[in-house]
Amino acid sequence: MGEIIVKKTGLHTSIQDLGRGHWRHFGVPLSGAMDQRSAQLANLLTNNEEDTPVIEITMMGPHLQFTESAIIALTGANLSPNLDGSAIGMNQSVQVKGGQTLSFGKPIQGIRTYLSIKGGFDCPKVLGSYSQYPMVTPSGSLRQWDRLAYRSQTGSGKNHALIHTDPEHFTNKILKASPGPEFDLLEKSTQQMLLTSSFLIQGNDRMGYQLKHPDMPPHQMEIVTAPVIPGTVQFTPSGQLIVLMRDAQVTGGYPRVLQLTNESIDQLAQKTNGQSILFQLA
Repeated sequence: MGEIIVKKTGLHTSIQDLGRGHWRHFGVPLSGAMDQRSAQLANLLTNNEEDTPVIEITMMGPHLQFTESAIIALTGANLSPNLDGSAIGMNQSVQVKGGQTLSFGKPIQGIRTYLSIKGGFDCPKVLGSYSQYPMVTPSGSLRQWDRLAYRSQTGSGKNHALIHTDPEHFTNKILKASPGPEFDLLEKSTQQMLLTSSFLIQGNDRMGYQLKHPDMPPHQMEIVTAPVIPGTVQFTPSGQLIVLMRDAQVTGGYPRVLQLTNESIDQLAQKTNGQSILFQLA
């Protein structure tokens, strides 16, 4: 068995799979990879099952040392990955030698990268998922000097699958959505603004994205606390929008005006503060 030693943690680095289902009635979020399409692609490139746990890396990457040989793949955001200072490619399988260190540089496209390892990581499963989440797992992210076990792998590191990564996954500003349960309660002018205006991302984390438009009107609409899921767009009394993401709560009290498609959740997960988006009915 080999181990990955977390020498530096980066901004936010965690173990994620495709989420923790069947526990929402106890208030447990779904969690899972923010950009699930990219996480599945990473596992495809290393011949793993699609729900095998991966490492999610956000904006500023960690330093990860491998104690034994391994075959890895990196997908999603291009954060200028390198092995011992030599650049390596995205969206392909790569052979790593024991003792080498994977690190990252300048973000080029997107903000979340996914690291898979052939054979998967040997890490604890809690409530049916490997995904790290505070209050469910011992830690919500990887910590310095954590050690992740894996089965040593040798080989060419080549995978002959032909996989195309569409640049629009990172550059597209249009998020497709369906009307939410309270959409029809909005004034017609507010509905129109919601679907024609450009919104600026002012804050983001695994729980949600905060969006703002200077002319979006405040409101006094009240609803009974109701179920929400990743992709639910909430309309706050101040006129700000909150798009719930993978670690979001299971209920909310703000009007649910839109619901993003799964593809649009993945695309939003690759955007950061200062970028703008538009909503479009699917």
